[in-house]
Amino acid sequence: MLPKSMKAVRIFEYGDASVLQYVDAPLPEIGEDDVLIKVRATSVNGFDLKYRLGKVKAPPGRDPFPMPFQLGRDAVGEVAAIGSKVTRFKEGDRVVGMVHPACGQCENCLRDYDNLCINTRLPGHQTFGGYGEYVSRKENEILPAPEGVSYEKLGAFLWSYSTTWSIVQ
Repeated sequence: MLPKSMKAVRIFEYGDASVLQYVDAPLPEIGEDDVLIKVRATSVNGFDLKYRLGKVKAPPGRDPFPMPFQLGRDAVGEVAAIGSKVTRFKEGDRVVGMVHPACGQCENCLRDYDNLCINTRLPGHQTFGGYGEYVSRKENEILPAPEGVSYEKLGAFLWSYSTTWSIVQ
């Protein structure tokens, strides 16, 4: 049985660490192609710090960054519930959220430049991130998490790893 609310760390204004507020929040809604994830770990990265300080602006052509907000680009955990059209995951599966989920439909995605997707809604940037007990993601925005790797390691893996991988390509 899922709770009706959850605990989350959110910001309602820009500033130092004192603006982080531990609050009661509604459980994220899940649509027919969404997966509700019980967050077990997330990371704190430079983007989170800059966002909190108000030093980051949305790229041209993208939605402005929202406020109030829930940071946390990386979110890993277990599937708590699935929408009616989800086929790749079931309750209890270990999963990791993609840090740059592409839409798969725009011109850049169709040309295999999904890192330039103009429709992405970045977790921890434009959609609520992992600083909560639960997050909701589209089925195509999460990946199966390997067994034998701790949630803490997975929580820092995708964002840091992708930067390093891009450098060596």
